[in-house]
Amino acid sequence: MLHPLQKDHFAVLQRFNELRNFPLIHAVCLQQQSGFIFVDQQVEPTVVFVTNKAGFSYLYVKDGIAIDHNALLDFLAASKDVCQYIHIYEPPAITDLLSAMQAEQYGYKLRDRMQLKFRQASVSIPVANIPVTNEEISKENIHEIRAMGFDAINLFWGSEEHFLSGGYGILLKNEAGKPICICYSACVADKVAEVDIYTVPEYQNKGLAKYATALFVNRGISKGIIPNWDCFEDNVPSLKTAMNIGFEVTRKYKYLSVYFKLKTI
Repeated sequence: MLHPLQKDHFAVLQRFNELRNFPLIHAVCLQQQSGFIFVDQQVEPTVVFVTNKAGFSYLYVKDGIAIDHNALLDFLAASKDVCQYIHIYEPPAITDLLSAMQAEQYGYKLRDRMQLKFRQASVSIPVANIPVTNEEISKENIHEIRAMGFDAINLFWGSEEHFLSGGYGILLKNEAGKPICICYSACVADKVAEVDIYTVPEYQNKGLAKYATALFVNRGISKGIIPNWDCFEDNVPSLKTAMNIGFEVTRKYKYLSVYFKLKTI
């Protein structure tokens, strides 16, 4: 049903505006981050499936095209290039897709999610609730992030060097110089950065995420980058953080997580 898109045909992806809606997907299409792209045909594809190395995925189906959802799921389950647990942004024909999932082979969750963007000229920096220092992530301090028990930079970017060449972020430290919070770009695609935040558990609920994000947003603005915030609709703390800074809702959509129970990779 689907085949890997050949490198010399990647330009065809620019025809599909839908693939630009989610930075993690667009970054793969631009060959800026690792992932896999499958199509039904190379020159004029009517079905496109994009997935990054962390499993964030997008399924495009041209209007009027009917697909075999059982065959699609079989393909994804068998492919060694598709993660065992994937997340599909805004899946088309959700009812048909879910109907094709047999309980012994697939587990799934369908949830409501929203996208927010910051479009103002700048953001006022709030006051952190505890004494902290902030640093932009650099080659001198990037190794300290792992001390937080957090290694998502390598998950999204592949290496610290890759992140430093194409991403940016803010690292907060406590009075003892220990890293305790990070706000960074999971990707940057066409001057849009996907925001990701992590605070070590003992320092959560102290306003650090808001403080770090505000610094991150202003740093991005200085680079001409628009920050993109993506979270579940029922994640009230995340939404409050974004909206209190000045992010505005730009999209609400369905988010389908699929677990391939029989996949062995």
